[in-house]
Amino acid sequence: MRACLSVLVCALLLGGCGSGDGDLDKDVVTHLPDGNASGSAASGVYDMEIYTSACEGMCPEIDYGIFVYHLCDVGDRDSTQVLVDQADGHLQVDLDSDQYVTRLAGGIDSDGSFDIGGYGTQNSGSVQITARFQGVISGDEFDGQGRMLGKGTVDQQRIDCTASYEITGTRIQSP
Repeated sequence: MRACLSVLVCALLLGGCGSGDGDLDKDVVTHLPDGNASGSAASGVYDMEIYTSACEGMCPEIDYGIFVYHLCDVGDRDSTQVLVDQADGHLQVDLDSDQYVTRLAGGIDSDGSFDIGGYGTQNSGSVQITARFQGVISGDEFDGQGRMLGKGTVDQQRIDCTASYEITGTRIQSP
């Protein structure tokens, strides 16, 4: 149960809290276009740090008796590894964590700028999560911003939470 909550919380952190904008709609984040890049220069395994910079909306704390889970806390930092796969202008990022939307896909341009998004559910589907990240990959480094929107119900508490994130990463392994 704690793992499911961790996923929900982190998912919410990536987007901020609130009703979100059209850029976090499921149809938008799951159909982002490929970019104009060629090759696979961005591919590899990266250490990634995620910093929660803002929360808005209905981001309640969930009390499970033995612990209280906060859906979104500004200032939180989380680290994970991500597998980045570039196939020309298509970019796919798989997170080594069950705390987020675990697969993000979209495009990368020849200047290294990327726009990726994804969709997932938590709590047996009672919470739907969308995420979108934009930034730049340059050499072995990347940085950017992201938002995640979680909507649904957990333990009869309504969630409509958007979290905003700053992300940084360093490649630790090339393909």
